[in-house]
Amino acid sequence: MFVPIVRCIRTLSRCFRSDERGNVAVIAGMLMVPALAISGASIDFSRAIAARSQLSSALDAALLSLARSPNGTDAFATAYIEGYIGDTLSANGKVLDWKVSHLSQTDKTIEATLTANIETAVLGVLQMEQIPVSVTSEVTRENKKIEVALVLDNTGSMASNGKIQALREATNELLDTLFASPSASSMVKVAMVPFVTSVNVKTGNFKDAWIDKNGEAQNNGINFDPQTGPTNHYALFATMQGVEWKGCVEARPSPYDVQDTEPHPGNKDTLWVPYFWPDEPDNAWGYANNYLPDMVSGTVEYRQRHTFKYAGSWPSIDEIGPNTRGPNKSCPQPLRPLTNDLAVLKADANKMEPWNNSGTNIALGLAWGWRVLSPEEPFTEGVDYDDDSVEKAVILLTDGQNVIVSQNTHNKSDYNGYGYVSLANLGTQSTWTAENKVNDKVTTLCNSIKGKGIRIYTITFQLNDPDLQSIFRDCATMPSLYFDSPTNEVLKESFRNIAVDLSNLRLSK
Repeated sequence: MFVPIVRCIRTLSRCFRSDERGNVAVIAGMLMVPALAISGASIDFSRAIAARSQLSSALDAALLSLARSPNGTDAFATAYIEGYIGDTLSANGKVLDWKVSHLSQTDKTIEATLTANIETAVLGVLQMEQIPVSVTSEVTRENKKIEVALVLDNTGSMASNGKIQALREATNELLDTLFASPSASSMVKVAMVPFVTSVNVKTGNFKDAWIDKNGEAQNNGINFDPQTGPTNHYALFATMQGVEWKGCVEARPSPYDVQDTEPHPGNKDTLWVPYFWPDEPDNAWGYANNYLPDMVSGTVEYRQRHTFKYAGSWPSIDEIGPNTRGPNKSCPQPLRPLTNDLAVLKADANKMEPWNNSGTNIALGLAWGWRVLSPEEPFTEGVDYDDDSVEKAVILLTDGQNVIVSQNTHNKSDYNGYGYVSLANLGTQSTWTAENKVNDKVTTLCNSIKGKGIRIYTITFQLNDPDLQSIFRDCATMPSLYFDSPTNEVLKESFRNIAVDLSNLRLSK
C-alpha cells in the first residue's frame, strides 16, 4: 500500500536530476522538496505501521471478547467491536480515525476488518494528507468454560515502586476482560489467593473439621513447653482476650505440604494447624514480635516457650497492614474460592495490600492455588479434572524470591508458614538451605499441577533474579506463558495477554 508513494518520490527525484535548465540555486532549492519528502516518509510510514499494530491487537482482543457472547445480529456485533476498540484505544491514549469496514459471522467464526486513515506529518508536501491502513482478524469459537486461580504475591516488597497499585489495576482489568460477555456468569469462575509466607483460608466454606483443633498434628505446639499450659494453637487463641485466629495456616508436614491430599480426621497430619506467631521475649535484641509481658524470668528461650502468659491475657495487637503485631502477624486477607461474582472479586482485588515481615513462601501460595481449583476438599467448587468442557488455569505472580527472614536470635528466623528455622521443619537450620528447599517445592508443585492438566501462567514482577526467573519459566505450561514484567505498565500488558489467551478461543487469521 505504500509502494505508490515511494514510486512518486522516485519519479520526482528523477525529473529533477534530468532537468538542466535554470540556475544551480533554484535546482538545489527544488531538490529539497523531494529530499524532505524522502526523509519524512519514514516518519509517516513508521506511524502508520505502529497504528496498524495497535489496531490489530485491539481487533484481536475485541473479537475474542465478542466470541464469548451468544451469536447476535451484525449490528450488535459491530457496535460491540466499536465500543471495545474505542475504549481500548482511549485507555492507551490513542486517537485514530478508524471504522469497521467488514463483518461476517457464522456459528463457529467471526471475521472483521478495520480500516483507518493515518494523518501524515510530512508527506503532505506531496499532497498525501493520509495513509490508509487496514487489518483483518478472525476467531473460531470453542466456547469452553474456565476456572482460574489468581495466586498473587502480597508480601511487604509489593509496597515499593507502586507495585501493589499496579497489581490491583492489572487484576481488575483482567477480571473485566474475563467477565466482559453477557454469558460470563455461566462460563467463568475465578478464585483469588493472596499469599505472604502463609495463606488465609478462613472463608465461609472452610470447615472446622479440617483444622487440627486438638493439637494432634506433629507440628502443632512444638514452639511451646507442655509443662506450662496448653500448647495447641487453637486452644492458645481461645485463652486470650480481644484476639482470635485470623485464618492463616501452617504448612502440613511433608509430603502433604505439596499435595492436594484431602484432609481427614483419621490422619492428623492432613489437617491444617492454625498459624500462631509466638510472643517473643521482652527486652531482648533482634526479636520481631512482642505482644505480651513474659510473666516469668529465665533464658529467652524459656520465656518464649512458657504458655502461662497467654491465659486470660489482653495482648497488644495490631492487625492492620503493612506492619502488624500479635499471633496473626503477617497474615494477609482471606483467599476467595471459585466464584462468578465479579463485584466480590473486584472488591478483593482492591483490598490487596503488602504485609511486612515473615518472608515470602511461593510454594504455600501455589499449593492453595491448586486446592481452590481441585474438585476435592477442602474446596469443592472446581469441576472434575477430566471434564473436557472446562479449562483450569493458575496465574502465579511474585515480585521476589522465596525468602525466610533471618533473625540473630535463638529462633534463627522470623516465624513463617514452616515455623522457625531453628526447629528444622524444612530439614535444616540454615535459612539459605531452607529457601532452596522451598524453591524445590515450587518445582514439585508446578509439575504436579501441570500433571492434572491445569494450565499455568507465571509472572515475575520487577524481579532481577535469574534463578527464580528460570524456575518460573520452567513452571509455566510452555515458555510463552511465562511473563517477565520489569515495569508496572508491562505487568498490565502481561495480564492483558493472559486474558486473551484464557479466552479459550483460537485466532484463525
